[in-house]
Amino acid sequence: MARRIVDLSQLIYQGMPVYPGHVKTVIWEHLSHEESRRQIGTGFSYQTRGLMMSDHGPTHVDALNHIDPAPDAPSIDELPVELFLTDGICLDVSHVIPPEMYFTKPVLEDALRKANLEIRKGDTVLLHTGHYSRNYGTDKW
Repeated sequence: MARRIVDLSQLIYQGMPVYPGHVKTVIWEHLSHEESRRQIGTGFSYQTRGLMMSDHGPTHVDALNHIDPAPDAPSIDELPVELFLTDGICLDVSHVIPPEMYFTKPVLEDALRKANLEIRKGDTVLLHTGHYSRNYGTDKW
């Protein structure tokens, strides 16, 4: 099977949907060319923006301390980058509507069989739920 790199990131923009209770994404012009040129006084200028957003959106990884209250549960900066660069497979479970809290073993086994795939040690398993395409930008998001 051919290998390819898959970028899972989503666009970050002001007004993007966020999980209820999480900080909204805010982007602002912090310094314009005109302001920096005036401050530096050499003719050189630059522009810079500020960005404030939740650590839980849009594209993110749930660090263990996000779901584990133990004081020694690792935060995202404590996880090795090797955890995020893996071989992987994607299973289509988008037909399970509405998605249950957990996908059952038979659902995953059926998706593996239909895709003619197997899970190998060290693989990352991605689940295509269809949630994004069905709900992004709506109240169901």
